[in-house]
Amino acid sequence: MPPPASFILGAGMKEKLDSLVKSRRFWVAAAGVAVVFLKEAVGVPLSEEQITQLVLLAGSWIVGESLRSSEG
Repeated sequence: MPPPASFILGAGMKEKLDSLVKSRRFWVAAAGVAVVFLKEAVGVPLSEEQITQLVLLAGSWIVGESLRSSEG
């Protein structure tokens, strides 16, 4: 029988990991990394400029969402 997740991750880490997985900002960042990876590994037909624009757009959205959520 495997040990419980709280034992492996430590106190409070399971909640932080759950929060991260539910975060839209995390998934937008992961999608940005996936686009760059797919361009290099699989050869997705996007130009370097398109990749740059997508990553900048995602980064801008993440920053804006972070500022909005920190206003309270």
